[in-house]
Amino acid sequence: MVPLLVYSLSIGFVPPYALKEILAALAHDTPTARQKAYLWAIAAFFANLSFAQVDLFQAWHTRRCYERTRGQLFCAIHYKALRRREINGNLNSNEANSKLGKIINIMRCVALNAG
Repeated sequence: MVPLLVYSLSIGFVPPYALKEILAALAHDTPTARQKAYLWAIAAFFANLSFAQVDLFQAWHTRRCYERTRGQLFCAIHYKALRRREINGNLNSNEANSKLGKIINIMRCVALNAG
């Protein structure tokens, strides 16, 4: 993620500089100045487009990290519940259903608090 931050910081200066150059070029009403303004407009467009791509990439990685952590947390809760069942011994069907209900309630609370 650090290279993306460095990229955003370094390319972040392009749109304001391009705007300055566009305004300076439009002050002179010549075909070459107009051409220079178009080139700077295209450069600013691609810089902003790349910022959108970087933001999308960071959002995707953030969501992936969140889902992975959530999955590991659910696995840990499930494993802990299974270990408790092992330690307590075999349960009859009513106790097993109540234990499963408790596990689901814990997982639901974790999901609501995390999301």
